[in-house]
Amino acid sequence: MQINNYFESIEDPRIDRKKLHSLNTIFSLSIIAVLCGIKSWEQIAMFGRLRQKELSDIIDFKNGVPSHDTIERVYSIIKPEAFHSCFVAWTKALQENKKGLISIDGKVSRNSNDKYKNIAPLYLVNAWASKNKLVLGQFKTDGKGHEIAGIKALLEILDLKNSIVSIDAIGCQKEIVSQVVEKGADYIIAVKDNQERLREDLTSSFAIIKPESIDKQTEKNSGRVESRKCSVITNLKMVEKKSDWKGLKSIIQIDSARFINQQEQTETRYYISSLNKSSEEFNALIRSHWGIENSLHWILDVNFDEDKSRKRKGYTAQNFSLTNKIAINLLNQETKSKLSMTHKKLRAAYDTTYLKTLLNFNA
Repeated sequence: MQINNYFESIEDPRIDRKKLHSLNTIFSLSIIAVLCGIKSWEQIAMFGRLRQKELSDIIDFKNGVPSHDTIERVYSIIKPEAFHSCFVAWTKALQENKKGLISIDGKVSRNSNDKYKNIAPLYLVNAWASKNKLVLGQFKTDGKGHEIAGIKALLEILDLKNSIVSIDAIGCQKEIVSQVVEKGADYIIAVKDNQERLREDLTSSFAIIKPESIDKQTEKNSGRVESRKCSVITNLKMVEKKSDWKGLKSIIQIDSARFINQQEQTETRYYISSLNKSSEEFNALIRSHWGIENSLHWILDVNFDEDKSRKRKGYTAQNFSLTNKIAINLLNQETKSKLSMTHKKLRAAYDTTYLKTLLNFNA
């Protein structure tokens, strides 16, 4: 089903005499413009006027093209929860029951703050399905250090059954672990000093107990060499309060070394998991977690200029971030052309047939 079919459930808070253009028209135009590399309200409106004839069969322009003021106003007043509910329903349909690793991590939009109005930067916790290259959802938090509530809320919204949830150390909380297991999923969660006793137990375990499985991987990329050694222990006798961590079956140690310009950087990281897998499988899964940084957060900042965005009015920053993620999902579903994200957007801007193909992928 096309994404615009999901907008019908969103409540329109505008008074009737202000509803010259439907929410479907405004959201569809905005999404299509973003697919073509457009970023500002003024450019979205201009894009609509220039392409009105070509797009009239997929966008309802019976009352003309909405102005940039109208588009911005709608984005500023639509409740993000309603827009997000439509997004989650749509992405669930896209998944087609293909479950894999779901990475959860936070991201800040640095220029969305306003010091004079005491508006803090937008900080969102995002969920990313690495196998399907799909953004599954987002949740607004009060900023870095306040992610725990956002993680819990996002986990509650998402369909996690038969998936593997990976979270950085901020999510190493007993309640979060229980929530993941109760929703029918497994977890791989980093352990740092915010769980000092657990961290000490893991460190002692790997100092004394021989790992059941060890895997080593080395990657070379643009003058950088990185090696990762993954060790797995399922003997949890030294984890004193293991029963507090629901479903705990394995503990993992990653020893990484990076050589950049002949300088070596080393790091040891620890994880807990409800899975009983080989070190090779854990090494790959933990590596895949960082796909959320490279395939989502980096793309949002470099391809969509989200970190530079100064959208601040009402809910505009939060709602437009979701529009960017709709565009990312649509672009990632197109795998036949083998084009980069940048070139897909460029082709969409000039090739209406290709643009319609992107939109119809989920018809």
